[in-house]
Amino acid sequence: MEICKKIRGKILCILAKRHTFSFTFFRESTKRSSLILLFLIYFFLFSTTLFAQKTPKISGKSLIDRISIPSFSFVFDSTASVELNQTEEGSDTQDIGKNTANIREVEIGINGAVDPWVAGTILLSAHQEGSEVNVALEEGYFELTSLPWKFFAKIGQFFLDLGRLNGNHRSNWSFTQAPLTQSYLFGNGNVGSFGGEISYLVPLPFFQELKVGLFNMIELGHEDAEHEHEEDTEADEPSNSIQPPLFTIRLKNFFPLTSRMGSIFGFTYLGLPGHSGTNDFQHTGGIDSTLKWNHSRRMQLEWSTEFWYRNEEVGILPAENSFGYYSFISFQPFLRWKFGFRWDHFLFLGQGNNIGQKNRHDFSQSLWVSFHLSEYFYCRITLERQDYSERSDSYLMLFQAGFTLGEHPTHSY
Repeated sequence: MEICKKIRGKILCILAKRHTFSFTFFRESTKRSSLILLFLIYFFLFSTTLFAQKTPKISGKSLIDRISIPSFSFVFDSTASVELNQTEEGSDTQDIGKNTANIREVEIGINGAVDPWVAGTILLSAHQEGSEVNVALEEGYFELTSLPWKFFAKIGQFFLDLGRLNGNHRSNWSFTQAPLTQSYLFGNGNVGSFGGEISYLVPLPFFQELKVGLFNMIELGHEDAEHEHEEDTEADEPSNSIQPPLFTIRLKNFFPLTSRMGSIFGFTYLGLPGHSGTNDFQHTGGIDSTLKWNHSRRMQLEWSTEFWYRNEEVGILPAENSFGYYSFISFQPFLRWKFGFRWDHFLFLGQGNNIGQKNRHDFSQSLWVSFHLSEYFYCRITLERQDYSERSDSYLMLFQAGFTLGEHPTHSY
């Protein structure tokens, strides 16, 4: 105990001496320390004024200094098809091909915020067509996200907002092949063009969005060569014709039914005029509805339906009408498994439904099961029956596998 007291006394003595020395030194060097402190404050203020970047101003408002770091994404989509019954006419496997396996699409995307008011997206895609691989700009656009009065604008090359499918990439569809309506009216993939669209969020108790778009004219028609007009050839087009733009109108509504269930209801119109100097015009209208129920990550349900009608006027010929619809249901009873069924029907009414002209009915039914190892990887097996009026019935087994790397831009709701 005595030794401890001695050690403690020595420590306290040393600390007292150091404290006395520090206090004495500080009191003696008050003027010196004050000058040093003033010099440091002056140097700090001068250096920040000299070396700091000047913030630009627009309309009296300063821009926010930031570093835009874009997000990169890579999407891989592979498909395969096996024809279970061989027919003389052959089956229509659309863009996949019968008894083949290939990489249907590889997509590379870059997206991010340019500044607080503009966001940009660039999507490059490589498609395999036979033995050739074509690389093209799939989408490249910028979005004005801070317009006043609840307006929103999008300018560039992108997929048209037509119904529920066209705005979403094929790798994000709930099924493998496009429905008959999408295949015959718009093509097996997605319809895109260069232009712009502006949308307005209607101030209502529920979510309603009105969107109007104007785009470069593109060719829309049946993928099947048997139904293309013989008059629609380059030789028939006037040499000095001007291609007017096509325009779209889209109205979407979202109604929350319960805390776990919601419905989407929409209307779409697409007007496609012909070349100048002709009376050609193509009217396409659609109605879509979707019901989603999300009990948890383990159990979900989606039911979606689309109806489409087209009236096509070519020259002095009677108008040709066509009508189609599809409806599918996708149910997830377990965490990683989804089961689905889709019914397709497309009707070619012919040119004015002339007497003696036979209408054509095409049907298709699909049944599939999907396994999602995670939200970034999935594989799917589909059994499809094709019942076309001008062909024998065919049965197909379709396989699909895909994954996503990075942060892919969000798809439309």
